[in-house]
Amino acid sequence: MKRLYTLFPLILAALLAAATFWLEQFVSGDPQTRPSFDRHDPDAIVEGFRVQRFNVDGSAQFLLTAERGLHYPDDDTADLVAPRLHFTGTDATMDWSADAAHLSDQSRIVELTGRVVGTKHGKDGSAPQTLVTERLTILTDDEIARTDAPLTMTQGTSRIDGIGGEWDNLNGLLKLNQARATLARQTSP
Repeated sequence: MKRLYTLFPLILAALLAAATFWLEQFVSGDPQTRPSFDRHDPDAIVEGFRVQRFNVDGSAQFLLTAERGLHYPDDDTADLVAPRLHFTGTDATMDWSADAAHLSDQSRIVELTGRVVGTKHGKDGSAPQTLVTERLTILTDDEIARTDAPLTMTQGTSRIDGIGGEWDNLNGLLKLNQARATLARQTSP
């Protein structure tokens, strides 16, 4: 028993040395053999993705759906396949669809890419407004959509082509940087 007491510090030192050696190999070893904490790998894959956000008063603000969603924990973002974004918070309902989307800032910033189509439904029987572009950033809290890409907006037979612009859904404003318009003649009742 006395010999065990004398060997205990030596056994403890050997265990500490082995643990230190293993830790050093883990930290500085071959990147292929150790887990990486800086890789951009999804931690969740969701089929039939669906997120609904509510305003501070509890009313629905928007519904975001997609065929598939991938969440990335390293930067708390998500990538969506075939997203659909439906704003319901005001009487100015608006729908967006695209081939893909990238979400950041807890879905406050939605970047749509591919064939992006936005439709603001007409009131009182008026024709809906449709905006088509290839990429668009939506600020969901403010219901503002921005792009620097070419875009086409139509309403009935009226058409506006532009490069870059901003669509404010809450205030009903469309600001274009460069535009060419063909407006339909209004008929008198």
